[in-house]
Amino acid sequence: MDDDFITTRQMLREAIALDDAARTDFEQFESERRVREQTELRQHLIRKTHMPQPTQQQQHDLDPITQARWDAWLDRRVSDMLSKFAGAMGDEVGRTAAKLQAEISQLREEVELLRSIAAGKTVDMKRDRDVA
Repeated sequence: MDDDFITTRQMLREAIALDDAARTDFEQFESERRVREQTELRQHLIRKTHMPQPTQQQQHDLDPITQARWDAWLDRRVSDMLSKFAGAMGDEVGRTAAKLQAEISQLREEVELLRSIAAGKTVDMKRDRDVA
């Protein structure tokens, strides 16, 4: 029975020693954490204080005469560009329309030829494309 008592007492001492060691480790950990937090806070404050602030954009208000000149220049520039664009578009549309008119005329001729053949009339007309 004495052996059980000694074993229990020994286990209790070991448990108390482990508890003391754990408390010491925890206190050291908490101390290091506080120091780390304070250091981070100082660094944040230093960064925040010494960071260059973004510069505000300056307003470039022009006097009315200069503004009117810039507006007139821009209006002329846009008008010139739109005129060039409209001219190029007009040329392209004109070329396309001419091609389509030629195709339409050719198709109308072919329709008339087919109508005359269907009506039983003999046509003695050779087309340029039929001659090889």
